[in-house]
Amino acid sequence: MKIKLQLLLFIFFLTGFSSFSQTSINQQWNICIEKYDAKEYNNVITISNKIIENSKTPKDLKTEVFLLQGDAYFELATYKKAIRSYEIAFNSSQKEAQINIAKDIAYTYTKDKNSKKAIVWFNKEYSLAIVLKLQKEAIVSKITIAKLYSNYGDYIAAETATLIAQKLSNKNGNYKNGEIISLLQLIEENKKIDNELTSSFEKEKTTEKNKFIDKILIEKAMSIAEIEKLSEAMQIIEYKIKAQADEYEKKLLKEQLKTLEKEQELVLSKAKLDVTNATLREEQALNAKKKVQLMGGIIVLILLIVVIIILIVLYRFKQKTNNALVLKNEEIANQKNEIEKKAKHIEDSIQYSRKIQQALLPSVSSFESIFPNSSIYLNPKEKVSGDFFWHFKINNISYASAVDCTGHGVPGAFMTIICKQILDEIIIELGNPLPSEILELASTKITNLFAKHNPDPLSIVKDGMDLSIFRYNSTTHELLHAGARNPLYLIRNEELIELKGNSRSVGHSSIAVDKREVFTNNTLQIVKGDRIFLFSDGFPDQKGGEKNKKYFYKPFRNLLLKASTKPLNEQKDLLSTAFNKWIGKNEQIDDVLILAIEFEF
Repeated sequence: MKIKLQLLLFIFFLTGFSSFSQTSINQQWNICIEKYDAKEYNNVITISNKIIENSKTPKDLKTEVFLLQGDAYFELATYKKAIRSYEIAFNSSQKEAQINIAKDIAYTYTKDKNSKKAIVWFNKEYSLAIVLKLQKEAIVSKITIAKLYSNYGDYIAAETATLIAQKLSNKNGNYKNGEIISLLQLIEENKKIDNELTSSFEKEKTTEKNKFIDKILIEKAMSIAEIEKLSEAMQIIEYKIKAQADEYEKKLLKEQLKTLEKEQELVLSKAKLDVTNATLREEQALNAKKKVQLMGGIIVLILLIVVIIILIVLYRFKQKTNNALVLKNEEIANQKNEIEKKAKHIEDSIQYSRKIQQALLPSVSSFESIFPNSSIYLNPKEKVSGDFFWHFKINNISYASAVDCTGHGVPGAFMTIICKQILDEIIIELGNPLPSEILELASTKITNLFAKHNPDPLSIVKDGMDLSIFRYNSTTHELLHAGARNPLYLIRNEELIELKGNSRSVGHSSIAVDKREVFTNNTLQIVKGDRIFLFSDGFPDQKGGEKNKKYFYKPFRNLLLKASTKPLNEQKDLLSTAFNKWIGKNEQIDDVLILAIEFEF
């Protein structure tokens, strides 16, 4: 009886341990997902490796872990490691799942500028679509392959892939037939323009193409006087185009200045070498003269004449070299002055852009008129910012948001003007919308606006914004929050509560409509003394400290907890001091915005 009891206890222990181990794996998996949603991608990779190395992890879960790990590597732009994780997940998946993984791998290869491998994986996606009888997906795959071939000049392969897509289209109700016909015409036109190319997968032309596009951008950009004659909507778009052109021209001027300075150094070095050689020859001539003096009078006289002639020639040569050097220095100085003038003109344009942004965006005083107990810390990376704060009030309903637009500097600044105008339009159109409704409609408006002005239908619209927004009812003290990749922090009784946003941005047409996450609202009942924080990712993502690593969100939350114990008028100085101490001598990598509001009623 005693032996049986011990045996049962042993079996119970093993069963319980196995259950506990499985629970621990599931907990780690949930933490891994939370870290990914919080954009802590390095932590995702660390935790996922532990799950994968655990021998008790089920095979199906390992596949999911490898997929998430691949997404984390992709976000960190570590494309080769992302591809490795995706391929492991691909090999352990069923065909129904493999088709989407193959597409992810192909897209990652395009980001890694490896078009050959991208085509290989797009072909795998096509083959899986044929096997699974997903005819429409197969058509889209072949069209994508044809475009890749065409972009690199392999027109024969591009035409072959397009004809396969057309054959499938004819069997499926002419699906994408219009796009296929346009693609065939484009391939034929490209063949006429560049009939010397057969396949440029061995001849990369990306750099030349980009320079050509940038040159066109500079030539097409309007002057400020021409832009001011346009409508307000077109002014905003043309200002952004001009800003990008000015930025590129400034970059070209800097490169040209460096080239001229190097050329000047080479000229000086050559002149010094010529002078040294001339001096050496002169010394050799003098030595020859001493030797000749030992010889007879006639020989001495002849050699003396030769030396004099050599000295005259060398003197004239040195004179000629010095004159050429003076002329070259004058030419370089003139070119340098011209470059400095153009650089000043660009700087004036940037200052003009700053005035436009300050005039069109909300001011601190207007924000404080709605939220008297507030503090704003805005630290742009450059003279103009891609981050901005926004507010709106209708009767007892107040809105506020901290917005992080695509890019920084002048292009980012013009995005702020566009996004601010869109947010205002939505409030006016809908009257009293929910925060989630604002984000959905803003995403549609931004995508449509930039897609309409995008000359390349194959490119991805990357313009958009990440933000955290709330609606506050001053009568009921109810606060509704929604976020696009950015959360809201509430500090109550020295405890920090996080209201998470959704893991998608506003705008960005790279996310298919049928796959993207729907924006949702968080509800919070405000009590007296609550302090909330809205912010961009500039502070947590800033590199600094002794190990030159990111600040990260956990230390950032601790900093906000410390700041919440200070009066609002002292909070900005505390945040500024902490940021400057952390960044040290490093370069600021992004704009920084932290918005704090304390509720007193």
